This record gives sequence, structure tokens and C-alpha cells, in this order.
Amino acid sequence: MPPVLLRALFWVLRPDVAFAPRSSSVSALLRSRPRCGHGRQLRHGQHRNPGSTPATAAAPRDAHAAELLGEERPAILCGDWNVVPEDRDVFSVRATQHDAVMQPEARQLWRRILHQGWTDALRAFHPSEEKLYTFWDYTAGCWQRDLGFRLDHLLCSPEAADRLQGAGVDKWARGEDKASDHAPTWVELI
Repeated sequence: MPPVLLRALFWVLRPDVAFAPRSSSVSALLRSRPRCGHGRQLRHGQHRNPGSTPATAAAPRDAHAAELLGEERPAILCGDWNVVPEDRDVFSVRATQHDAVMQPEARQLWRRILHQGWTDALRAFHPSEEKLYTFWDYTAGCWQRDLGFRLDHLLCSPEAADRLQGAGVDKWARGEDKASDHAPTWVELI
């Protein structure tokens, strides 16, 4: 089965989930082998952003993430989380220290979701990569100078992590004509 381009904040490998739409989304490329098994299919859903900061936007993610883990099914939370998890995930901590994506509250909520038992797929396959960026602003030549952020994340439940064969960023796509400021991120599952 060829890769499929998906656009969503949350993607889950289950057929029975309904979510509210969100006004903006980010591309995530999910590569899956044809035999996903037992009627599982990809469905997407997006949560409305209840506020203007990453910290307030994360509240429904936190609750939903815990609910999904409790079901013990393969699930992947992915998309533009608007949080930089670690200092190495941004081109300059000093230059971005006042940006909302770098605030302690947003990072703390990210860690809380991750520590529920989710696997950060990009870091699982690229544990020491320093410039694992997924976003480059259109201004100030950020793309040309590789001044990026890692804002787009793929978190796998333990059941999805067991099937994880690869993960990455298609950085080349950001360099295409009229490209998004986000590069597609992807996971490969068996």
C-alpha cells in the first residue's frame, strides 16, 4: 500500500472514534503495511484549541491521551503540538525563550502526556539528532539558514510502538515551491 498523506492533530488506529474539527492542521505522513489487522482503520479527529497558548490547548490532549492508553489499542497522537520539548529541538534557546512554544507550562504538559506511557517516535529513531526540526518560519531566511523548531510530534501508544519500524521528517518537502512552513512527519508501522 503506498504512503497516504494525512492531515490531523490526532490519528488513532481504531474505527470508533469521533472528534470535533479544528481550524488548522499539519501534515503527517503515515506509512503502514496493507495488513493493519482485524478491521482496524485510520480515523482522524481534531480538538478545538480552547485558548491561545500551548498550555491551555494541551488540556484536552492530556485527557484524551490517557483515555486512549487505557483502551490498550494501537494509537498515534500526531501533529503540530506547538511545543518544543527540549532545548536541542530549537535553533536557539536564547532567541526563542519568550516564544509560547518554549514556556515551562507547555513543556511540562508535554512531559506529562509523554510520561503516561507514549513513545516519541521521532526521538526513538533519532535519539541524538540535534537538528530534528519540523518547522521553519517563512521570515528572516529561517529555512535557508536551517533555523528550525521541532513542533510536530508523533506519539505512539505501547501497542503502536510495538509495530513501529521507522519514523522521520521529510525535510525535502519544506524546500518545495509554495511549501508549508511545516515538513511532513511520518511513522512506518507493520
